[in-house]
Amino acid sequence: MNPRLANLQPYPFEKLRALLGTTTPPALTPIRLSLGEPQHPTPDLLRSALVAHLDSLSIYPTTAGTEALREAMATWFRRRYNLLRLDAASQVLPVNGTREALFACAQCVIAAAHPTPLVVCCYSEIYDDEQSPPLGGLEAAWRLGRDDFRRLLVFTSLSKRSNAPGLRSGGVAGDAALLRQFLLYRTYHGCAMSLAVQHASIAAWNDEAHVRENRAMYRDKFAAVVPLLQPVMDIRQPDAGFYLWAGVPLAADARLAVPGDDERFTKELFATTHVTVLPGHYLAREAHGVNPGRGYVRMALVPDTGECIEAARRIAAFCGQPK
Repeated sequence: MNPRLANLQPYPFEKLRALLGTTTPPALTPIRLSLGEPQHPTPDLLRSALVAHLDSLSIYPTTAGTEALREAMATWFRRRYNLLRLDAASQVLPVNGTREALFACAQCVIAAAHPTPLVVCCYSEIYDDEQSPPLGGLEAAWRLGRDDFRRLLVFTSLSKRSNAPGLRSGGVAGDAALLRQFLLYRTYHGCAMSLAVQHASIAAWNDEAHVRENRAMYRDKFAAVVPLLQPVMDIRQPDAGFYLWAGVPLAADARLAVPGDDERFTKELFATTHVTVLPGHYLAREAHGVNPGRGYVRMALVPDTGECIEAARRIAAFCGQPK
């Protein structure tokens, strides 16, 4: 076996299952805020396009995708990041979700023999302010005059934007030279996107109305949940995404063995309220003696608004228990 497999940590949700596996929660309706899986309905325009092209399942797709898909993606990137140019043929590539693509791309851009390889990654999701969206790497490069996007790739997907995580559809844009090599590598993966999924993706990239509706639903959740939790936890509303990162109270409950222990907090919260959150340090690795996620829990506001409010009330009550 490849000895590098030994370097892989258990997946965060495997750790969470092990943590909670022997805990019996109370007889309350379970509310899961641990997994960042969008629960809003997938837009009908995606469903209709997918169903209308099921006959294409009999055709082998190409790894580069159709011209129509690449053009729809390029148009979206140009519109979203205020770009005057982005070549659909050479600077855009469809991928099967960002996780698959990031994993594969790292194997392309990092030379194993290089003594000090360096890759800088930034991550952003659904943003709140439609009038002032985040700058983004492509737009920043364009403003600096780097219109060839040298050494820059931007990944995105329809999973959270369009509530279609099961579609496994995303895209990457940027440096044409990097994408040319990445495409070569991907042709050996057997990871080409099916034509039915490509048609559904075209429909999604070409429409912004469903995205605006999506943002509005998340704004409503944040507006309802944040005021309930701020008095008892170190919490701030983020500028993007549907996650809340909350600092674990130093002494939220007398049963917490270690002040600010995100793992213990998660287990005790589950045992008391039947609400599941994710320990922050499960999502990072320790470096130089520091794990940046330690002392925090992550909450995904993906259930409906009523469930998110109920979860926040339970968490607030748990944090406010007499010492």
